[in-house]
Parts: sequence; structure tokens; C-alpha cells
Amino acid sequence: MRRLLPTRPRWRGALPGNGPRFHPWFVAEENERLLGYASSAPFRTRAAYRWIVETGIYLSPDASGRGVGRSLVSALLDLLERQGYVAAIGAIALPIPASVALHEKLGFTYAGTYRGVDFKQGRWLDVGLWQKELAPRTSEPQEPLAFDSVIASE
Repeated sequence: MRRLLPTRPRWRGALPGNGPRFHPWFVAEENERLLGYASSAPFRTRAAYRWIVETGIYLSPDASGRGVGRSLVSALLDLLERQGYVAAIGAIALPIPASVALHEKLGFTYAGTYRGVDFKQGRWLDVGLWQKELAPRTSEPQEPLAFDSVIASE
């Protein structure tokens, strides 16, 4: 039998297009109170996935129905597109009809479901995946840009 040895873990952020400078968050506040946020994160850690980004959204209950979520996600998608990402994946714990509706209004389309992968409040939930194309696929894509460099060039 061959002996198996542990290896060094992958260094987070060491790949191009990975790390905190590449995954912006937008926050909405009102009277110094958090209304919500839209976040982005690496879709996967392997280099082949670096042009795809995962997005998330949180809204406080009193922010729902006021356009806050749409503003946050729209601003996030605009910046991600300017950074050079080609697609965004929204992962939604099911069932959350308002989140599904928001993503679909913003051009996301249903892409699949992970079964029973989200454990919340004592139960396992499915997670639906919605995908939005941000740019055409090319055979030699440019590396995603750090969001601070995109904002600085405006």
C-alpha cells in the first residue's frame, strides 16, 4: 500500500482574481442602521473558475419591498462586470420566493439545485442556483481586475 502524506493547503488569495480585493461587497444603511448588503466571493478556489463569482444578498425585514435589494445587487453586478467576470452565480436557500424573484428580475436564470446542503434553524434546506451572464466567453479571457483599481480609474 502506498503511503499518503498530507500536503500544504492552498493559499487563499494566491490565485489571480482571488482574495478580498477582487470580491466587493455593497452595504445599505439608513440612520446608521444596516438595511442590507450584497456580497461576492470566489465561485470555487481552483484557478479554472476564477472568471466566475458567487453573489449573495441579505436584507433586514424592514428593508424588504423598498428597492434596497435591487439597488445593492445591481451595483454589485455592474462592478463585477467591469472587473472582467463573465458570470455570477446566486445561491438561494429554498424556499425564499422574494430572493428568487429579485434574481430573476435582474436577469438571473435557474441553473440547478443542491439538495439538502444548507443547515439552518434545525433543518436541512435545498439551495437553488441562479446564473447571470456578465460577458461573453473568450478563448483567452483577461484576468479579473481588483475592484479598487476599477473604481480608481473612473
